[in-house]
Amino acid sequence: MSETEFGWQSLLHTDAPPACSLKAALFTTYDRADERLLAEHLLPLLLRLSREPDGDGDERQYFLLELDRRLKQLHDRLIVVSSTAREEPASSGERESGAYGWIWRSIRHLTVGSCGKAVQHAKLWLLHWGAPSADDVEYLEIVVSSANLTRDAFRDQLQSAWRACIALHPGRSESRLASWGVLPEFLRQLAASAGDDTRLSPFVELLARADRPAGVTFVASVPGTHSPRTLRRTPWGAAGLGAIAPSGQGTVSVSILAPYVGSWRTGSLRKWCDMFDGSPDHLALVWIDKEHPWAGQWVLPKHTLTTLATLGATLLHLPRVYVNTDFHAEHRQEDVRWSHAKIYSFRRGHSRRLLVTSANFSTAAWGCVSPTGELTIENFELGVCVEQAHWPFSSLEEFDGDEDGRSAHREERAEHGYCLGPWRSASGDSI
Repeated sequence: MSETEFGWQSLLHTDAPPACSLKAALFTTYDRADERLLAEHLLPLLLRLSREPDGDGDERQYFLLELDRRLKQLHDRLIVVSSTAREEPASSGERESGAYGWIWRSIRHLTVGSCGKAVQHAKLWLLHWGAPSADDVEYLEIVVSSANLTRDAFRDQLQSAWRACIALHPGRSESRLASWGVLPEFLRQLAASAGDDTRLSPFVELLARADRPAGVTFVASVPGTHSPRTLRRTPWGAAGLGAIAPSGQGTVSVSILAPYVGSWRTGSLRKWCDMFDGSPDHLALVWIDKEHPWAGQWVLPKHTLTTLATLGATLLHLPRVYVNTDFHAEHRQEDVRWSHAKIYSFRRGHSRRLLVTSANFSTAAWGCVSPTGELTIENFELGVCVEQAHWPFSSLEEFDGDEDGRSAHREERAEHGYCLGPWRSASGDSI
């Protein structure tokens, strides 16, 4: 598969060489992390445990002892950052997860909001892989996706993801660190919001030892109100879209796949498009009809639909039965999972940019522009933009003008008050 095409694989894997061992890891998620997902799936994979969690009797006991031993060895070097503190489980599935509550004695759990209202909606994994000997190479593995650390995310949903495993230099370099754009400052801001300014510094230092993959740019949102001067220095939210838009003459066209569309009025949508030389009449939104199996999960408010129609935006019809050219050659038609992926395509002339991100199509994610040019953002979000990457929905047709139920809209609600939670994943610097 080429570097600019989608692949299809589980998020639960690693590209690190088999001889490497995990030295530290950072995970960000919106929902509180599910202990059972961590203990029975993610951690055994990353810690490369020799025992299986689903064994009986002594086998399971040996698994738990091995997991506990490895977690103690990495005490405080595994970090999870989320929006909400861990709460008492409510559902029967969550009660099952409660059996693994002891893992938090070794894993550091942080929540955002210590210095102002904030929502942690980014989905980032940073994995530091140690070498088997002093003469071997260490690695930094980076995963940017739409997947939360919940079982729903891996069992019931399809996700978008980008992955890179990068060899680390022995020493740091300020020029290498600067090449990562907004990502180092995003980590610093995330740590500050979590009330521990230095907690994520080791991961910033890893970026100073890693070469950014060619053709890749990071786009991030940080909660707060940002002045035009700040945005020129650090282009958060929608300001970052201007930094990744293809250069040249003419209007930038944007195509969007996202399961949640927020509240957009005429003025706010025009200002969002202005950030990257776009226009609402050059915007295409992939959407579903009201009979689609995903209609119970995807959200498009009525007034936003009216705004899109008034300004000349296009709605592309994602069919209920997927043909290979519309979704992916390896996607099975009987797959009942719903898409939680968020992908944006920007085009100008022959230049293309594809953004794989945690950000839904909403002002909470991208920010609301004031008359004075200030940008107010509610969420931490993170995405990665890949140059000249393939947009997989180019063959979709528009909704018929008289088609019944052209949108699966529901009553508008808070962006994060619904179930979040493998879809397209990439290795190296591909997508």
